Parts: sequence; structure tokens; C-alpha cells
Amino acid sequence: MDVDVVAEPANTPAMGPQRHESLWFPGGDIVLSTDTYLFKVHKDVLALQSSVFKDMFELEQPVEGDVGVVQNVELFEGLPLVALVGDEGKDVAHLLQAAYYRECVTGPDSRIHN
Repeated sequence: MDVDVVAEPANTPAMGPQRHESLWFPGGDIVLSTDTYLFKVHKDVLALQSSVFKDMFELEQPVEGDVGVVQNVELFEGLPLVALVGDEGKDVAHLLQAAYYRECVTGPDSRIHN
């Protein structure tokens, strides 16, 4: 039996989204997933910046063990994982950088002032 084995080059990037370098916070309590990046961020920060996230987090969550409740929550390293389908990683990164790093939107050329 002949089997062709094709070795992947050592510099081939890993499949799937990777942790974003500056938007992966050790104290984060939710993981957002895009086509290219994973972001470990904070629900409170997202809720303050976005009514969409605020509404999503305010939805009543089923309690584990409730009779008749089927939980279908995806987890990543024990945290809720929210897949942002259709959103590009670079666009979400820009949004999150604006939420976390004020200098991104309040730089010297910005029209936004404190």
C-alpha cells in the first residue's frame, strides 16, 4: 500500500483564530471569536460601549440543573464563547481598541476630547 504523506512547512500558520496579542486580558470574563482572532475581554466594558452587548448580557441565563433546560453555551477555556460570524477580526480589533485604549480615539488628530 502506497501512502503519500505531505509534510506541512514549519512556517504554516495554525488553523483557526488565534489569541489577539493586546486584546487578551487575563481577567476577561468572555471570549469573542472572529475569522482570525480570539479576544478575551470583559462583559462590563462591552456593555458600557455597546447596547447590543448590553442587551445580550442582560438576557436571563438558564441555571445549570434546571429541569427541562437545555444549555447550549459554547465555552473556551471555561469562559463563554461568542462567535461574531461575519465580522472580520481586524474590524473587531479596532472596535475593542477604541473601547479599551482611549488614545486610539483621543489622539492629537482626534475630534473627540475629554
